[in-house]
Amino acid sequence: AYYKDHQWTQEVQLLVEAERLQGVIGGFYLNGSAEGAFDTVIGNANLTTYTGGKVDTRSIAFFGDFSYDVTEQLKVSAGLRWTKDKKTTTPVQSQLLLGGGGGTIGTSGGNVSFGYPTDPDVVQNWSEPTGRIVIDWKPDLGFADQTLIYASASRGYKGGGTNPPRPN
Repeated sequence: AYYKDHQWTQEVQLLVEAERLQGVIGGFYLNGSAEGAFDTVIGNANLTTYTGGKVDTRSIAFFGDFSYDVTEQLKVSAGLRWTKDKKTTTPVQSQLLLGGGGGTIGTSGGNVSFGYPTDPDVVQNWSEPTGRIVIDWKPDLGFADQTLIYASASRGYKGGGTNPPRPN
């Protein structure tokens, strides 16, 4: 079997700091590729099958998150993020004829092999806005200066997954 992965990411942020307002605005980009393959020897049939594939991922996001000090004890924070993901899967299967144990990944020893896509490329897209809101309150209790009471609500997102389809 073999596996090969590569990723490149970049994030740009603009920080904001004012007397009562703090925050960040930014963007994110990911370009990734993952591929792999493995051989399977089919019994005494002198035949080896090769199954593999590649998944290319592109992701872009824009975000902002701000906190505002309403008073010394009360702070409100809110954030919003928009993400778009695209994954392209390219599945491949081949048959190695003659010398089944030789394999297509390692040295095939002059064996005859052929490869073909098992299915056309599968392209999937996801796009999602997510956000959060938080209210922090530091009550003045006199005896516990480090008390924090808060309420938080958020909505997360995880990009979809994809695997090379299995041959029929």
